[in-house]
Amino acid sequence: MKYLQTKDNKVFYNGVDLTAFTEKNGTPTKIVFLDIVENQITFLKNCFDKAIEKTKYNGKFFYLNANKANYASEIVYTAFKYSDAIETSSYYDLELSYEFFKTFKSEVKNKFLVCNGFKTAEYVQKIYDIHTEGTKIIDIIDDLNELDYLLGKEYNYPLEIGFRINIEGLYGHKAERDRFGLSEKDLKVAVSKLKNQSKLKLTTVHFHQRGFEYEDEKFYININKIANYYIALKKDFKSIQNLDIGGGTPWFYDDKFNYEKWANNLILCLKNFFDEKGVLHPNLFIENGKYTTKDCIVNLYSVVGVKNTDKNFLWYILDTSLMMAIPEHYMCGEPMKFLALNNLENKKIKTKVCGITCDCDDIFFDQEKGYILMPKITDKKQFIGIVGTGSYQDSLTANAQVRHCLVPNEQKFVSFLKNGERKFVLVKNTKSPNEVLKDVDFDKKYFKLFN
Repeated sequence: MKYLQTKDNKVFYNGVDLTAFTEKNGTPTKIVFLDIVENQITFLKNCFDKAIEKTKYNGKFFYLNANKANYASEIVYTAFKYSDAIETSSYYDLELSYEFFKTFKSEVKNKFLVCNGFKTAEYVQKIYDIHTEGTKIIDIIDDLNELDYLLGKEYNYPLEIGFRINIEGLYGHKAERDRFGLSEKDLKVAVSKLKNQSKLKLTTVHFHQRGFEYEDEKFYININKIANYYIALKKDFKSIQNLDIGGGTPWFYDDKFNYEKWANNLILCLKNFFDEKGVLHPNLFIENGKYTTKDCIVNLYSVVGVKNTDKNFLWYILDTSLMMAIPEHYMCGEPMKFLALNNLENKKIKTKVCGITCDCDDIFFDQEKGYILMPKITDKKQFIGIVGTGSYQDSLTANAQVRHCLVPNEQKFVSFLKNGERKFVLVKNTKSPNEVLKDVDFDKKYFKLFN
C-alpha cells in the first residue's frame, strides 16, 4: 500500500510511527487520516485532467464522492471540500448532503448533487424540493414509478435527470444483473414518457460496476455497452451530456495499479468511440466511495491472550470484536490487511487472529494458507494493525451503540495536516461499563413498562 512503510523494524502509515503511537495512546484505537481523503481525490482528479489535456478530449471530468462508504462527518466534510459533486444513495443521505450544501455555502461554488439508488416517496420529494430551492441536483432514475412521480410535479425550470441502465456486472457480483436501473423494456417506456414534455431534462446516462475486483477487459466491455446506450439516447435527447460510472474506480492493496495509465486509457477509449460516431465527447462522472475512504483509517489492537488448542497454529486474541471491526470482510469477502506493528525482528509463526468475543466466527486468517504469519511473542506486548478499514466498516455496524458481546468501541483519533505539521485530535473515547449499560437501555424505569 502506498501509505504503508516499514523501516528499521518500525511500521509507518502515512508517515506516522504506529508502534510509538500505540504505545503512547493504548488500544483499541482508530486513526482517521483526513489528508489521505484529500490526497485520494486530488490525485485522481489530476490523473484525469492530464489525460483529458493529453488526448484533447472535449468533455470534463467530475469526481463524485459516494457518501455511503463512510458517513463520519469529518470524512464527508473533507470529501465535500475537494470533490466536484456528492452522490447520495438514500433519503437520509440526501438530507445529510444538503445540510453540507447549506452550511458551507462559500465552499459550494459549482458543486452539485447526484441522487442514486431506489427512491422512496420521501427521497424523490426531497429531490424535487432541493431542485425547487435552486440547488443543482441530478436525479438518476431507477424505476418507472419514480419517473411518473416527477412528471406529476410542476416546475419553474426543468429538473435534470439521468437513466440508470441495468446491465450485467460481469465481475464482482458474477455475470448477472442486479436489481438496480431500467431494463430494456422499462427504458423504452421511460423514453416514450420523456418525449414531448419540458418538465424533466435528460442529461446523464449511468451504470454501476463494482470496483475492488476490477478486471480490465470486462470493465471495457461494459464501457462499450454504456457508450452505445449513450449514443442511442442522444439521438432522441440532445440534452444528454454526462456519462456516469458508479463504483468503477479500481482499488488494490499491492499499489502496483497505474491510475495515470488507467485514466489515460479510459479517456482515450471514450474519445475514439465518440469520434468514430461523430458525437461530442460527454463529461465523465465517476462515483468514488471505496477509493476515497478505504485507505484513510487504521485500526490498532493489542494481543491480550494466546491459546494453543490446535497443533498447527497459535490463536492470537485481540482486544476487539473483529466482526465489528471489519464487517465488510465477513459480509462481502472484502480483503483486509493485518500486520504486526512491533517485534518484527522475532521469528514468524503460524497464527490465527481472533477477537475477544465468544463467537467461533470472530477470526481472521489467510483462507488459502489456513493461517497468518505473526511474530512469536516473547516478553514484549504485541500490537497488531488493520489497514484499509476506512470504507463501510462503521456504517455496517452499530458502532456508537450496542456492540458484539458488548466489547468496547475503539477510541478515535482524527489526524490532519495544519501548516505542514501533523495534528491528532481525540474525538471519541472508549466507552465505560456505565455508558455501555445506557446503550442497552438498562434503566429500572424502562423495565416497569413490561411489568
